[in-house]
Amino acid sequence: MLAGGHGSRLGGVNKALLTVGTQRIVDRALQAVQPLVDDVAIVVNDDALAPLNLPLFHDSSPHAGVLPALLTGLKASSAELCLVTACDMPFIQVPLVTHMFELCKDYDVCLPYTDGRPEPMFSVYRRDPCIQAIQEALDRGQMRMIAFLDDLKVARLEEPELKVHDPELLSFFNVNEPDDLATAQEIAARLDPAR
Repeated sequence: MLAGGHGSRLGGVNKALLTVGTQRIVDRALQAVQPLVDDVAIVVNDDALAPLNLPLFHDSSPHAGVLPALLTGLKASSAELCLVTACDMPFIQVPLVTHMFELCKDYDVCLPYTDGRPEPMFSVYRRDPCIQAIQEALDRGQMRMIAFLDDLKVARLEEPELKVHDPELLSFFNVNEPDDLATAQEIAARLDPAR
């Protein structure tokens, strides 16, 4: 999980710790993914998430963009296939994650596309080839999050396929601005079991 952003559009708060419904975003995400993975590694810039008692890995280049953080996260994992998510995604759908893991058995990357744009912050990566390709891209000075993909076997998941497993594409909803947080509260009120 990548949790090194600054939350600048939300007043500098740590977005992972924002409450959506009755749970913090990070807890909602962990509840969805932990049963599906062997371990969780969280890439951070500070120790705000230390109370989670999960392994935290400090981004080696905290102001250099997301690609070095992805490299840090992949290096921290021992799994062959790694689900990468952002810390501000409160509605990860288990059926979609399961499908992505199954599909990625034959690929280096399973990369969803929504509105014709790649979603590298919610993708499955094969650890070793991706580490090598990312390092080579960084060594060339290429910092874009998708700069390394040309060297890999990539499964492109388009919206019709995604919607089979996540009809509303809720997995890709992230909280960047106050309006997003308000919308997240509305979604949570609709989805969460009555309390």
